[in-house]
Amino acid sequence: MAGMPPATGSQRITWAEVPAEVRAAIEKLLGSKVAGAASQPGGFSEGVAARLRLADGGRAFVKATSSTGCSPPRPGWRGR
Repeated sequence: MAGMPPATGSQRITWAEVPAEVRAAIEKLLGSKVAGAASQPGGFSEGVAARLRLADGGRAFVKATSSTGCSPPRPGWRGR
């Protein structure tokens, strides 16, 4: 598509590569430790995209981008 950035998802960082303090903050927000993570390939950012299985049996999807060198989030985009 014209005007679309090149796909970089094959270069995504994995959940294990996310800084420990960020993983801890996400676990606190989710209210449970992460028991397993499956990284998701594809997309247009190099940030993590992972399906998480939580210790309490819950599941979550986490996607992150860099705080530098990226365009600001679109209105209405935030954690749900």
